[in-house]
Amino acid sequence: MKNEPDGIAQADLVTALKHGWGVDVISLEYLPLGAGSYHWNAVISNGSEVFVTVDDLGKDANERNISHDTLTAAFDTAYTLHHDAHLKFVVCPLPTISKTTLWMIGSRYAVSLYKKLKKSPRESQFHSEPIEKGLAVMLASLHSSTPLTTKIAKRTSLTITRRTELEFALSQTQEEWRKGPYAELVRRLLARNASRIERLLEFHDRLAAQVRQTERRWVITHGEPHDGNIVRSPEGLYLVDWDTVKIAPAERDLWMAAGGSEKLTGYYTTLTGHQVDPACIKFYEVHWKLLNIAKYASQLYLEHSATDDTRDSWGYLQNHLKG
Repeated sequence: MKNEPDGIAQADLVTALKHGWGVDVISLEYLPLGAGSYHWNAVISNGSEVFVTVDDLGKDANERNISHDTLTAAFDTAYTLHHDAHLKFVVCPLPTISKTTLWMIGSRYAVSLYKKLKKSPRESQFHSEPIEKGLAVMLASLHSSTPLTTKIAKRTSLTITRRTELEFALSQTQEEWRKGPYAELVRRLLARNASRIERLLEFHDRLAAQVRQTERRWVITHGEPHDGNIVRSPEGLYLVDWDTVKIAPAERDLWMAAGGSEKLTGYYTTLTGHQVDPACIKFYEVHWKLLNIAKYASQLYLEHSATDDTRDSWGYLQNHLKG
C-alpha cells in the first residue's frame, strides 16, 4: 500500500508493540509495499529490526468479526506450520506476550510482528531451475503437513469475495457515477466488459462444481506463492504473507507458482505423486481474475479520493480486464 492508513498513527503502533510484544521502539519507517496490508520497518531498543504489518479489518462490525476470525486462523496455522511441522521457510508472526498472533488497535486494525529477514540480491529469475525446484520442494512439504492444520485452518469456499458488490455495480452502469475521481472511468470499463464478466462468472461456477468433487484430496495451501512472496536469503528460500493460507486443492498453489511452467509441476509430481488436475488449474486462473476484478471494481464504485492507492487500483482493474 502506497499510502499509510488514515485511522492509526505511529504512536498507536509504538504502544501496540510495547503492550503486545513488550518491545520498545526507537524508530518506525513506513514501507509502501504490496496491495493489501500496511507495513513498517521498526528499530527496537536492542538495536535489531522487526517487520510490522497492519491489516484493516473493515468499517462494518460484522465484517470486522469475520475478518478477525479468518486472519487469526491463518496466522495461527502459519505458526503451527513453522513450529510444529518444522517448516522453517514459513515466515510466521512472532507471538504476543499473551501467546496470540495478532494484537488489535481498537476494533478495526490488526497488528502482527515478524523477524526481519536477510535478503539476497535477486540474481536469478523466478522461473529459473533452482527457484522452481526449491519452490516445488517447499509446496510439497507444505501440502504434506495438512494433518497438523485441519483443526486450525479454514477451508476454501470457492466463492468470489465481493461478488455481490461486483454484480450490483454491473447493474448500475447505465447512469453516470459520481462517487470519486475514478468512478466514471470504472463505470465505462465495466459497461464495455459486462457481457465478458458475466460469461466468466458462469464459467467460474461450472468449474467450481468440478473442483468441489476433489474435496477429499484437499491440502493446506499458501494461496499466493508468487514471486513477490518468495524471499531469497543466504539461508535459502522463504514464503511470506500467510494471510491467505487455507485448506484447498493443491492447484490453488500450483497454478500461480508454476505460471505455465511444466518443469515446476513435474518436480512437484515427482515429489508427491499428485497428478495436476487441469480443471482445477483453470478454475484458479479464472478465480484469481474475478477476485481482483470484484475487489477493485467494488472499491472504486464506492466513495473514494485520488490517492496513490486508488490510482493503482484503477491500473490493476484495467490489467485484469485486458485480453
